[in-house]
Amino acid sequence: MRIHGAALAALLCAVLPRMVRSETPDPLRLVPAPADAIAKVESPRALYDAIYQQEIFQDFLKIDAVAAFYDTAKFRQLIQFIAYFEKELGHKRLDLLDRLAGGGAILAAKFDKKAVLVVVAAKDEELLKRFVVLSRKVIDQELARQDIKEKVHSQPYRGVETMHLAKAFHAARAGSALLFSNDENMLHKALDLHLDGGKNSVADAPSLAGVKSHLPEQPLIWGALDLEQIRKIPEVKNSLTTLGLDPITMFSIGGLVDIIKRAPFVCAGLSRSGNNFHARIALSRGREGMAPLAAMFLPDDEHGTLALLQPPRCLSSTSYFLDLGKFWENRHKILTPEQAKSMDKFEAQTGKYLKGVGLGAILQQSGKYQRVIVATPGKSAYKIKPTVVTGSFGVVLDMRSPDFANSMGKILRGTALVAGFQYGVKMVEEKHGAHTLVTYYFPENGKYDGDENNLRFNFSPCFTSVGNQFVISSTLELGKDLVDCLAKETKEGTSPATQRTHVYGTGVAANLRASEDLLVAQAILNQALPAAEAKKQFEELVRLVERLGQVQFETRYRAHDFHFDIRWQYDKK
Repeated sequence: MRIHGAALAALLCAVLPRMVRSETPDPLRLVPAPADAIAKVESPRALYDAIYQQEIFQDFLKIDAVAAFYDTAKFRQLIQFIAYFEKELGHKRLDLLDRLAGGGAILAAKFDKKAVLVVVAAKDEELLKRFVVLSRKVIDQELARQDIKEKVHSQPYRGVETMHLAKAFHAARAGSALLFSNDENMLHKALDLHLDGGKNSVADAPSLAGVKSHLPEQPLIWGALDLEQIRKIPEVKNSLTTLGLDPITMFSIGGLVDIIKRAPFVCAGLSRSGNNFHARIALSRGREGMAPLAAMFLPDDEHGTLALLQPPRCLSSTSYFLDLGKFWENRHKILTPEQAKSMDKFEAQTGKYLKGVGLGAILQQSGKYQRVIVATPGKSAYKIKPTVVTGSFGVVLDMRSPDFANSMGKILRGTALVAGFQYGVKMVEEKHGAHTLVTYYFPENGKYDGDENNLRFNFSPCFTSVGNQFVISSTLELGKDLVDCLAKETKEGTSPATQRTHVYGTGVAANLRASEDLLVAQAILNQALPAAEAKKQFEELVRLVERLGQVQFETRYRAHDFHFDIRWQYDKK
């Protein structure tokens, strides 16, 4: 037993050091700090598998138009090039990818120096040595074949061989890592980190832990950008100032612009769970410290958005928080003095036309939750069919006061009255259950200049109210569907997110089918395809889109950070 114990101890002493040495060091240790921008692929092989082995991606490759790419001369040349490396190095392509880049790949940049550094960490240092020699041989041969005078030349730096081509390509092998840069000084700094133990590298930067805390779990790829450096660029600084004063930007992304002005960095990452993907963009500042416009975008409680509405044939559904009443209360704090003065003047003018109910009163009557729905039209109210079929859309507005429905009704009826004089639009009050939808139709016995494609017959606009929700729809059909959705709605489905959007693959496919004739005709004309082939490609595309599942977008302002998440929900649950 003593002999066996001694043998085991000797074996462990021999194997453990090799196991420790075989662990691939973090390539971040070779990136000089600070870096203005950085992107890292944790494992190129894992990223390749996540995309290439995706079932829907395989189906995409089978589409004739995509498959044709694999029969091009350039692609065949690429395959031959890869096959040569496989033969010379003795490993298949994916094994080479894992052995030569399995420790991760990094792209870093310094904007003031216009310098870029690429670090690729290998798992197999001996194989990397052979790869460098072979690559040098292939590059020399290719330069000679193209009769290019510039040649790759070598020179030592602190005992390490560096390779150079012209003034913008510099490379070196630093142990198990391969370095590339367009700046020789940047390459030397990376080699200094390699030779001196990685001191003052990005791997030791305190901000790195902050960046990683905002990323999705186990990201395949991630990156970060130093906003403090970006904001020093005069064009960026001026653009942020302009955006902060622009009313349209203020109502759409004003909260985000405010955070970009304050956040030290922005980061992003992509992760995978089964066949589903999750991407996130995050900033390290949130609702605390935000300007007075925060009252417009941020709720006082956890009720950021109402439930998403999903009527039949839904293409996309959006729910967001926007408190226009708070905007009106704080307009003199949010707007510039000139903008606030113009707003007050406009409010006085609208009051004259709406019998004392001005813009301010309407905004304060409105609620803080809005929803937007886009759907594929089903049955049309018209006999005449438009040449191009457009999607139907509806807006559902929350109301603080029932008076909002009366105010909006006056505005919409007045607008329709003007359209009636110009286009002969006819108003009809359509009953749907307990609700009356005020609906407008275009006459079918007339022609209108500028509408040779009969696009107007995509629309039968209507409006109504359901409880404390005001509905405006581009078609009566969608208006009825939204009334049905609201009648069944419960308090479930709310979220602390301030904006949510779901896009449904089945809805997008249905919208494509609604324009099948036009899309097939375009394929025939643009690609010179036979009609049968164009039809086949269209069917392949639609079937692919039908299986895409849904893409979910979510915006969330938290106390100290901002997250914008994109989730591709492919797996059926």
